[in-house]
Amino acid sequence: MLPKWRTVIVDHKGVRRTLTLSANKQQAQKQADMLEQREREIKMGIRVVPTPQDKNQNRPFDDVLAEYMAWGRAQGGRKGMPWDEEHAYKKERDILFWRDALGLKVLGDLYGVLPKVEERCRAMLESGNTGKTVANKVLNLRSLILWCKKRKYLTEDPLEELAKFDTTPRTVRRAMTPDELKQLLRFCAPHRRLLYEVAACSGLRENELRQLVPSFLDREACAIRIPKEIDKARKERLQMIPSALMERLTAFVESGEVFTLYNKAYSQQGERKGKKQPPANPLLYVPQNSATMLKKDLEAAGIPAMTAKGKLDFHALRTAYINFVLDSGANVKTAQELARHATPEMTMNVYGRARDEKMREAVESVGNMLFSDSAGQETPDHGREKNRTFTEQEFSSTFTKNITPAIAGVISKRDWCGREDLNLTEREIGGWTEAGLSGASHGLESSHPSHIEGDTQNPDYKNTTASDKSWTSECKPVTQQSTNRLQTIYQQSVAFVASILREPQLRRLLIAWQKTLGDEAKKQIAALASQH
Repeated sequence: MLPKWRTVIVDHKGVRRTLTLSANKQQAQKQADMLEQREREIKMGIRVVPTPQDKNQNRPFDDVLAEYMAWGRAQGGRKGMPWDEEHAYKKERDILFWRDALGLKVLGDLYGVLPKVEERCRAMLESGNTGKTVANKVLNLRSLILWCKKRKYLTEDPLEELAKFDTTPRTVRRAMTPDELKQLLRFCAPHRRLLYEVAACSGLRENELRQLVPSFLDREACAIRIPKEIDKARKERLQMIPSALMERLTAFVESGEVFTLYNKAYSQQGERKGKKQPPANPLLYVPQNSATMLKKDLEAAGIPAMTAKGKLDFHALRTAYINFVLDSGANVKTAQELARHATPEMTMNVYGRARDEKMREAVESVGNMLFSDSAGQETPDHGREKNRTFTEQEFSSTFTKNITPAIAGVISKRDWCGREDLNLTEREIGGWTEAGLSGASHGLESSHPSHIEGDTQNPDYKNTTASDKSWTSECKPVTQQSTNRLQTIYQQSVAFVASILREPQLRRLLIAWQKTLGDEAKKQIAALASQH
C-alpha cells in the first residue's frame, strides 16, 4: 500500500489544518490547490461558508435512520430513559413506511416533500384511516426531521407548514358498569378473567400489564410495583390493588400456568418475520390480539361492544377503573394518584364519565328542594314519597312543646343561659303532664328547639320575668330517674326525626341540644344519628 500525501492549509477561520490527500503526488497537488482556492474564495466572500448540513446532504437515509433508532433505544424517552420496545417498533415501522412512500434515498431528499406527504395523507383518510392514525404516522416522520434539525443535519423542517388533522375520535370509550364487568368475568376463561380483574382493579395499561413480572408484586403493601422503565411517565409507582386480587395473582404465579399459555400461543402461530419473542418471566398472559380477545368475550357475555354512549375495548377497562374509584366517593386528588395522571383535568375531563343514575339522583334532589310545600301539602314526586323532606317550620315547634319542657323538669338553675328567648316561661311548661312526656316521640309539629341553660349571674338574667325567676328557684335537683327519662325521650325523638329528616337538618337539632345533655346521652344520640 503506497503512502498518502499530506498537506497543511490555513482555513477561512485562520486555523491550521492537516489533511490527508491522494497517494499520487500529482493528484495530491491538485487536491491541495483546490482546497486552498476554496478557502481563499470563502475569505473573499465569493463562496458561502460550508455548514454541517452540506456534509449530510448526500448521506444515505438508512444510515441516518439507524443512528436515530440507536439514540432512541439508548436515551430517547422521557427523562433520558430509553424507548420501550413497543414504541421503538412502531416508530421505525412508520418511518420505513414514509421512506418507501416518498422514495427517500439520501437525507437531502427530505427537502420539498411537503406536497407528497399531503397527497399521501389524503389517500389514507379516503381509505378509512382516522385523523388520529394519520397524525401519528406523520408525527413519527417529523420526530426524525426535528432530531436531524437539532443536530444540524438539516437546515429547516420540510413539514413545518403541514396543517393539523382533525383528531376528534369517531367514537368514545364508555365506562363499563360493575354489573357488566361481573357479567364479563362469568363468561371468560380463568386466565382471561384474571387479566380483566387486574386491569379493572389497577387501571394498568395493556403494555404495562404485558411487562409485569412476579417480582413486582409487593405482598406486604398489597400493591404492584411499577418500575420507571415501563411507566408511561417514567416514574416509579406503587399501584395498590385489592387484597383478594393479590391472593389470586399469587396462586396464579405459583401454578406456572402462564408459561403453558405463552408456549401454546406461540407454537400455534408459528415463526414469522418480525414476530416478537414471549416474555422471559411474565406475571400475566397478555395476548397480542387483546382487542379481538375482549370482543369475543363480550359477545359471549351478551354485552354490546358499541352503544350510543361509546365503545368497549381493552383500554376501556382503565376507563372503568377510574370511574369505579370516582363512584366510590374518592376525592379528585386520590383518583388522580390512583390513575397515575399528571393533572386532575385528565382524570375528570378525559376519563371521568357521568352515570345516568347519579344524574337522576341529583335532579330529584333539586326537585325536592324546590317543590316541597311548606304548608304541608304534598307535591307529586313520582313514587319517591319516602324521600320527602320536612321543613324546619313543620317539625321544630314539637320540640318546644314536648321535648323542651321535659328537659326543664330535670335541669338545675345553674344551667340557665343569658338569652331570654331560649328560656321557657312558667306559662309554657304549666300544662306539661306525664302523658305529654310519654308522647314526646309522637306527633312532631314546628318552631325552633329551645335550650334551658343559664346562670343567674349573667347580665341578661335580670331581663327575665318574675315568673321565670320563680320557676328557676323551684327547679328540682337532677336525679338518676329524671336523667334516664330524659335520655329515653331523646332516643325516641332522635329515632323519629332521623326517619324523616336529611342528616344536615338532624345535625342542626342535635347541635342546639348538645349542652343540655350528659356525655352518655350525647353518645347515644350520635350513635342513632350515624345509623340514619
